[in-house]
Amino acid sequence: MRKIVKTVSMILTVLTLALMTATVFGHFALPDEVAACGDAATFYHLYTVTAEGPVIPVSANGELQTAQATVKLLDTIPVKNVSLRKSQRRYVALGGELIGLTLRTQGILVVGVESFSCGGAAVSPADRAGLKIGDAIVKANGAVLTDNASFLSQIEASDGQALTLEYIRNGKTSTTMLTPEKSDMTGQYKCGLWIRDCTNGIGTLTYTDIERGSIASLGHAIYDVDTNDVLPAAGGEFRTATLIGVTKGSNGAAGELKGVIGDTTLGTLTVNCEGGVYGDLLLTPSTGVLTPVAMPDEIRTGPAQIVATVEDGQKTCYDVTIEKIIYAEGNRNMVVKVTDPALLEITGGIVQGMSGSPIIQNGMLAGAITHVFLNDPQKGYGIFAENMLALSDGATMDEAA
Repeated sequence: MRKIVKTVSMILTVLTLALMTATVFGHFALPDEVAACGDAATFYHLYTVTAEGPVIPVSANGELQTAQATVKLLDTIPVKNVSLRKSQRRYVALGGELIGLTLRTQGILVVGVESFSCGGAAVSPADRAGLKIGDAIVKANGAVLTDNASFLSQIEASDGQALTLEYIRNGKTSTTMLTPEKSDMTGQYKCGLWIRDCTNGIGTLTYTDIERGSIASLGHAIYDVDTNDVLPAAGGEFRTATLIGVTKGSNGAAGELKGVIGDTTLGTLTVNCEGGVYGDLLLTPSTGVLTPVAMPDEIRTGPAQIVATVEDGQKTCYDVTIEKIIYAEGNRNMVVKVTDPALLEITGGIVQGMSGSPIIQNGMLAGAITHVFLNDPQKGYGIFAENMLALSDGATMDEAA
């Protein structure tokens, strides 16, 4: 009898610890705001989110409404209180095509500061002015700077007189005085800056939202190669692109899709953020087939597909497995592993240029590829499509305002 009691007691202890662990895990792993198509959602097959009352999708003034909801473990044990946002099912035109991305920076981006010889001495007017790599110079003597040429012309015409520069650093606007010096080598006035006004690259189109006139790609930001900072967007374009080659990835070395940017503009690029690049659709895709967008709670670990253009310029579906789902905010919501032999043969897995490749599961757009694991190119991260839509909608609302 004692043995039975001891066994039962041990089982109860283990169950209690398991439930406590699951409760703590759910508290931290699940988001504080949940988006769903109905009045409830389920996560990890264990946690249910149920609203305390009916959830109204849209208010009279068009603002999204949320309702208080409770997360319960096994539909019984309270875990945390959250906000539940009821969304109508969205439908988008699926991407997968290789696209060119052109991003114009806000002002003139400082990518380097150097010294040069003036009167036999090494000088750096930019360093004296306190300018640093990553600063965005937006005005010179009150004139708005739109490109490198507009800034260089002011430097050359300064005749050694000080220029009042307005620049942005870490989101804060400041001013400084910069006095150009004449270079011994060229005889021209210089300031000791390496600058950039735009960048170009290749990615994969995720979707176009025909109803709202938006376009989305990458699932991550465009970073400056020199500063490693997110480039401040002041405009740009989504353009057609043609695949010209593939560098296969391997452990420790990222592969790459090589392409040439075309002349046809698909849309204007207005937002560059950690969750992707977004803009206004200009050229409506020819396909009339729209794909439903999955809510995060509808995505499961298991088989899925990605759509990419890696051969013969044709977008193709390839098999993958969603190995892990991460509900925290950000652009690393899924761990995806490439399993398709054909894709592994061509690319070795996920390579640069595949960022934005749509992830399809159960006939719905689940998300997009964002990153590759350098030590295992068969795997990478993906962002939820719902998160991309929210970012795109926010960008649209900001522009409308």
